[in-house]
Amino acid sequence: ILNISVFLSRMPNSLSPQDIVDALLRCDGAVFNSDRLETLKVLLPTPNEERIFTNLSEDLNSLSVSDRFVYSLIKAPNVRTIVDAMQMQLEFQSVARGHLTRCQSAVQFCRNIKSSVAWHNLIRRVLEIGNLMNRQSHRSSHVKAFDLSSLTSLVTTKSHTRPGFTLLHYIVEDIEKDDLGEANFANFEKQVPNLDEVSKLELEAFATEVAKLCRRFRSAGRLVKDLTITNDEIKRFFEDNANVCADLEKTANEVQKECSELVQFYSLKLTVTGFVKILVTFQDQVSKVRKDLQEAKRQEERELREAA
Repeated sequence: ILNISVFLSRMPNSLSPQDIVDALLRCDGAVFNSDRLETLKVLLPTPNEERIFTNLSEDLNSLSVSDRFVYSLIKAPNVRTIVDAMQMQLEFQSVARGHLTRCQSAVQFCRNIKSSVAWHNLIRRVLEIGNLMNRQSHRSSHVKAFDLSSLTSLVTTKSHTRPGFTLLHYIVEDIEKDDLGEANFANFEKQVPNLDEVSKLELEAFATEVAKLCRRFRSAGRLVKDLTITNDEIKRFFEDNANVCADLEKTANEVQKECSELVQFYSLKLTVTGFVKILVTFQDQVSKVRKDLQEAKRQEERELREAA
């Protein structure tokens, strides 16, 4: 009741509890903004409250303002449907646009990482150097593949002859000494430009979130279509945005398909979201190694000048 009192105190002073409920039934956007709808959604009567107020024998005039408001909500038809529909009208387009952009980025990432020549060259060199190290240590095994999640552990293999030098330093130095063009890992960021954006998503959960939004949109649209008290504007909203919902759902399905193909393409033993996190960490490690190598080269040039 206290929360309801606070809610009512923040509504226009000229409106009585019944006026507020009537505005809701008209889907009056001038009275109900996004924040008010979200608050009202939490305050809607529970089944127990509905039973209590339905069996109420007291004179309505003797009830408090908050109780009269609750009573009016209970007597009003389809209140929950209307609140959900109005929220959808206010929020769906911006949320859908954001989701659609993120879906498109995820699809493009999956395709880019499968076609990046810089990425393919790097993992090929890691495999070659790993096999070279196996031969030098008299290990007979020759491997044809390796677990991509092990990439971030390359920095843990230290050099015995060059302080601060790791296996990743050696690999990056080896790649960059040759003119590889697009196959140079320095071009990875250009070939996979949306890695940072995709890394902010939990891709598997994201697809579920989009599906949930589309189900909620369709459910609210079906219910609103049958309401005789709902204004025509909100009905048109659901009709006009049906294609937006369909496009979003289609693109979300593409995300799931591309993620599944990516797992198969690289025989991943982890989720695509986990793979993306490995990539981000590895890219950061490579960036640091490249800076180390550049600084080492500058230091070597300074020493040569001083010696001359």
